[in-house]
Amino acid sequence: PKSGKAHVTRPPPRHTMSVVSLLLAPTLGYVDRGILKLDNTTFDKIIDGSRAVIVRFDKEYAYGDEHDAWKDFAKKVGESSASLLSCDVGVSEYGDKDNADIAERFSIKTDDFPQYRLWLKGSGSDKSPVVYSGEKKSDAFLRFVQEKAGVWIGLPGQVKGLDAIAE
Repeated sequence: PKSGKAHVTRPPPRHTMSVVSLLLAPTLGYVDRGILKLDNTTFDKIIDGSRAVIVRFDKEYAYGDEHDAWKDFAKKVGESSASLLSCDVGVSEYGDKDNADIAERFSIKTDDFPQYRLWLKGSGSDKSPVVYSGEKKSDAFLRFVQEKAGVWIGLPGQVKGLDAIAE
């Protein structure tokens, strides 16, 4: 500077950092690798028939063994080259009851959570999905999407070429 004084850069005020932290905190806890979160503004845009999409309908903040199995499955799908999306519709039972309208559209009751629906490639959200009623385990989800959607992700010990011969 012309005045001969050195320019000093100050860190942002503490209140700015607190606001940023508050804004980011809810999103950090809500991220599960390989799972796309859907709501009533994105649901029909994602389930548009361009690819197979499997959706879990569950309470807004799910936890437990079934949730862990779903996260494991979604991670495998996300890391594969399969044309398949794993999505969640978190339904709030309180307040504004976010996304309850989507669950109701497909006759899913909160007492029956978690529920899984598969939309095949070529069928949009206006079509009836395939209902999953098997075990809530990662390998069972993988077998289901392989059989119904025709996508190959691979189970432990499975080799795609040998799997095709076996069929």
